[in-house]
Amino acid sequence: MVPGGGPAAWDRYGYVQNRPLNHVDPRGHWICGDSIQGPCTNTPGTFGQTRSWLAHYGVRLRGAWGQSDSLQAYLGVKKVASAIASSTGSGSAASFRGAYGSVDFSYGDLPGNEWGHASYGSVQFSESHVSMRLVAHELGHVFQFDIYTNLTYHIRGGSVESSPVNMLAAKPIRDSHGVSLNWSAGGYDRFGGFPPKQAGYDAERLPGLFHPPPMEGWNTPDEDFADIFLNYADGGFSNTEAGEALEAWMSTNMSEWITYANAH
Repeated sequence: MVPGGGPAAWDRYGYVQNRPLNHVDPRGHWICGDSIQGPCTNTPGTFGQTRSWLAHYGVRLRGAWGQSDSLQAYLGVKKVASAIASSTGSGSAASFRGAYGSVDFSYGDLPGNEWGHASYGSVQFSESHVSMRLVAHELGHVFQFDIYTNLTYHIRGGSVESSPVNMLAAKPIRDSHGVSLNWSAGGYDRFGGFPPKQAGYDAERLPGLFHPPPMEGWNTPDEDFADIFLNYADGGFSNTEAGEALEAWMSTNMSEWITYANAH
């Protein structure tokens, strides 16, 4: 079968009309470039395509990204977008843009052993350490920063007590038996004295945790929420009552948080 696209498409030896750096042809009949519709819904195969598809989600790549790490960035964004879409009922790309507006992903060296560093509207990634789950973890931080900032400066009558991290710090999440998952007698206790999997996470370290003990700052509401967000995006809470409690906490609050994050 000869595809459409003009005389250049008739050359059976000319792959994607002689533009292989920016396009792929996963089925042999269709050039996939900027579009992510129809037959181009597969994983992007070139850096140019990955960058274009990320731009569709409102994500801009800064720095010397390559295809391998940019693909991990795309897969992480797609995971998060799908999770947000489950709360909004809209398309994943539109839901992601609605929650985040635009996000800059920078690429380069970071101090110490940091692999990622998030701030309001941006994430810096360390070279060669980008993974789908790190992206989801850092986007959890950005989501929290957006909510906190908007509640502080942009939402009339808003209270930062409604931000995810402040909610974690103020009140424990409890399972159906009333057992606290993130507090103990001494105050904030990220796993409530239990092993992480028993406290609702998918695993003791990766893939369920990206900031586990004994990493600096592990026992804080900030890192707790970023890892809860990672599990939510990845559908990875443990099959326990604690896991059900964490998932219910996220599902109950996501719609309201998205509204706060969207107040750009």
